Amino acid sequence: MNEYKNEKDLTFWLRPHPGDKNFENWKNLAKKFRVNFSNSKCENTNEFLQKVDAIIAGETNIHLEAVITNVLPIYYNFSGQSLRDHYGFIKNNLVENIAYNLKDLNKIFINLKSVKPNVRYKAKYYSSSINTKYDGRSVLLISELLHKLQNNEEINPDNWEKIKSLKNLVAYKLHQ
Repeated sequence: MNEYKNEKDLTFWLRPHPGDKNFENWKNLAKKFRVNFSNSKCENTNEFLQKVDAIIAGETNIHLEAVITNVLPIYYNFSGQSLRDHYGFIKNNLVENIAYNLKDLNKIFINLKSVKPNVRYKAKYYSSSINTKYDGRSVLLISELLHKLQNNEEINPDNWEKIKSLKNLVAYKLHQ
């Protein structure tokens, strides 16, 4: 597929949620306005994120997935009402670029064209293995912890911090 580009050499993709009731309408809209279409029913999120420098989305978890893959998240306030920030992405500085209109988006795009920021570190709050020896190897990390717990071995305080217990549940957090 040839990528459609606008006059400023920005490539745009439209990717609706796979469960969106208007999925076919989105597909037709992308074709009408000569915008690339990512079929979220066929292309997984990671494959899609490898093709882009930024995403524009509303209240959705794709912001976290984007940051983990070092893609700039832009929160677009589609409703025009106050931001919900249900996931805490704005509060926890995962998402800093917020657009309320096309003028705001244009400013973000101009900055993005000059410098694509490294944003992956911002996901540390949500994935404490980032920038540790376990970065990208969370399965190994959890496997080691479960093995120690199962065998009643001592948990290394250099790697793990015991956090507040809830009733009979004990939880650990990877040391920063």
